[in-house]
Amino acid sequence: MVEVSWIPLFKLLNGEDVRIPLVRIGDGSPRILFTGPVHGGEVSTIYVMWRLMEYLSSSGVSGGADFLIGPNYLGLLTASRNEPLSNININRVYPGLEKAGLGRSIAKTVFQVASKGYDFVVDMHAAGNCIPHIIVDRLGSDLDREVYSRGLSTGLPVVIDSLDVDEIRADMIGDSLPPHLIRRGVPAFTYEVPGPEYMDESLLSISVRAMINLMAGLGVVEEEPRRIDEVSQPGRAMIRRILSSEHPGLVEPFKKAGEEFRAYEDIAVVKDLLGNVMERVRYPGDGMVISIMRMGVARPHGYIGYVGVYE
Repeated sequence: MVEVSWIPLFKLLNGEDVRIPLVRIGDGSPRILFTGPVHGGEVSTIYVMWRLMEYLSSSGVSGGADFLIGPNYLGLLTASRNEPLSNININRVYPGLEKAGLGRSIAKTVFQVASKGYDFVVDMHAAGNCIPHIIVDRLGSDLDREVYSRGLSTGLPVVIDSLDVDEIRADMIGDSLPPHLIRRGVPAFTYEVPGPEYMDESLLSISVRAMINLMAGLGVVEEEPRRIDEVSQPGRAMIRRILSSEHPGLVEPFKKAGEEFRAYEDIAVVKDLLGNVMERVRYPGDGMVISIMRMGVARPHGYIGYVGVYE
């Protein structure tokens, strides 16, 4: 059974509703929701959802799966990270407000859908040049252990966002969708796949397979989980840490996404126009590169990528 309903987001000046689809496959339980993207340029998440819908429609489900596609509708049309009319990053304003700018209103709509009746929610994003991976929030909640275990069940690397870390708290990670759902008793995590400019058929297949593994573990589908050999899953917990540069310049990475590094090993360098190294990008601990710029310009104190540092 496949049903499509339409969720109103906002009204145009002529009074017409702008709506996005909520696709419902199966009518049983347990039930999972996939939602995204709230950043307009992260359209590779939609391709993953399309593949999952094709799989579920042909293979059948013992539970149910829903797909809320394209909450940042105008952002999709303009490839804008923020909601373009309000210039709000929807991923930082959950649970949202109805009359405080369109971005917050959309966040409220997504939160209302996601917080009703689901056994698990997957908030889908794209992290540029990355390996597919899971981000879980360490909240000191009774659900922390379950969410982390579900992350491991995908077969992908799992990194932890801990809200007592200054750099993460300053970026308002705690106002993304999963932490607010977990506080409501709904287990959820963030799923990051490669961005559209980095996604290929192999990475797309891995991204889909991981979510089938998740649904198998939940009992949504009757299938045995399969090991994902193309991506390494470390045997230790990893904490997410942001890589940034103090100086503006051209980034040259030494490590690829998915590769491990040792403490103080060069992960990348920042060079001037003559190719002179101005800065070496390192981290004072062992870990794995999760997402990193291939080439490009680093701004002063700008983002280069992030790593999972072993606890």
